[in-house]
Amino acid sequence: MPPFYKVGEMLGSELIAKARLKLDDVTVNRYLWSDLELIDCLNKAQNELCSRGLILKDKDTAAICNVAVVAGTAEYVLDSRILFITRARLMTNKKILGFTDEENLDNRIGDSWEDESATPTSCIPDITRHKIRLYPKPILTETLNLTVYRLPATQFTEGNIGSVSTEVPSEYDIPLIDGILATAYLKNDSDTLDLISLKASLQIWEGVIEQAKRDFIRRRSIPRIIAPAKGLLV
Repeated sequence: MPPFYKVGEMLGSELIAKARLKLDDVTVNRYLWSDLELIDCLNKAQNELCSRGLILKDKDTAAICNVAVVAGTAEYVLDSRILFITRARLMTNKKILGFTDEENLDNRIGDSWEDESATPTSCIPDITRHKIRLYPKPILTETLNLTVYRLPATQFTEGNIGSVSTEVPSEYDIPLIDGILATAYLKNDSDTLDLISLKASLQIWEGVIEQAKRDFIRRRSIPRIIAPAKGLLV
């Protein structure tokens, strides 16, 4: 479990129930929105908040944050839930890798850098392709640990909605309801499409995301007491 924040405390089913109250959709067996439709709305809201607000920071979920490094292999596939990498560390020697790119290495070293083999000192993240490349090419088999901002580890389904809690920091639990409404009111049906309520929910939801962005900037701008390790920047 990520140690950076207090995770949400509400079950997905609790948020769906609260959303139904706001939607005035509480007549059992005659719901205007099915459970599956509102679950999709909840997933969309939580994913959007994580993607635009970068609120889930993690280095401890091995399935997402650890990369199995193989001697002689430079490029690796990243977990698709990773949005942004802030730190890369080899676990054998505890070395923090610098971030660089191919153009920088071409200019500094020439095209021979792709063939070099040694203990890696730098990495080239490519989030768009879900890849990361190590430089130089590793000579040992070990583990690369990443500190990342990511999407939720688990998406809500009809099977887990009553047992899985939200993964966003707890202060975002209730605001997620407006994210649900911002999608639910788009349902193209005479009893569900409500442009006035949609506009109000979208305005509130955008405010939530903008606050998350400001919080991210504030966290990133807090002065560090400990100086970066040498070689962090390439």
